Amino acid sequence: PATGSGATATGSGATATRIDIGYFATGDVRRGASAGTAASAFGVFGTPGFRWTGGSLRTERSSTRVGAFTVRGRRLHGMPLGGSEHLALPKTFPALREVGVYLGGLGPATRLIALTSPITSAVVAFPGVKSLLATAQDRLIRSANREPDKNANLRAHVVAVARDDTGRPLAEVRLTGIEPYDFTARMLAWAALRITEHGPPGAGAYGPVDAFGIDTLESGCEQAGLAVAGN
Repeated sequence: PATGSGATATGSGATATRIDIGYFATGDVRRGASAGTAASAFGVFGTPGFRWTGGSLRTERSSTRVGAFTVRGRRLHGMPLGGSEHLALPKTFPALREVGVYLGGLGPATRLIALTSPITSAVVAFPGVKSLLATAQDRLIRSANREPDKNANLRAHVVAVARDDTGRPLAEVRLTGIEPYDFTARMLAWAALRITEHGPPGAGAYGPVDAFGIDTLESGCEQAGLAVAGN
């Protein structure tokens, strides 16, 4: 994923001050998602998230906005997500003032959740509600013994769009690849082997682009099963 957003930021031919990144999966998402993923998603709703906006990291409700992306000819929507992109990309590309990260998978419910987000946040603010939600999430996690169904035919799709300060698109990169859980495992293995062979980039925390460089990272993603796709 970072290779798409990094390549978009550097390949636009103009100064990109905003990047929007959408993560989606095609196939039978409900069967293909693990129970642990469902439990994690449950814990996000109504809790504060974060976003790089206005040139700084700020707290926001997790579902105040929706992002729209075209995936395989369809216009899909994603919920905002606080991710490592908000931390790593502005460090690598200081001109960025806005970083939007969105996760799809809820279909038509995405907009409904965004509209009801203020109500959800107000309810969660009542005394005792957070505790009840935490208890429900804990029970869901403890009872989560369902593995992802490999017959769900999940495929990962990532779209990254770089924009100027007026919102005009400057460049777009699309990635497509294997089932997301398999890609994650392969990518972690690739990164571990790469660091073992070549050593760490230095002390401290590094984003993927800083740690490996865009070209090497793109090659690693291809080896792990996620590659740049045609528009």
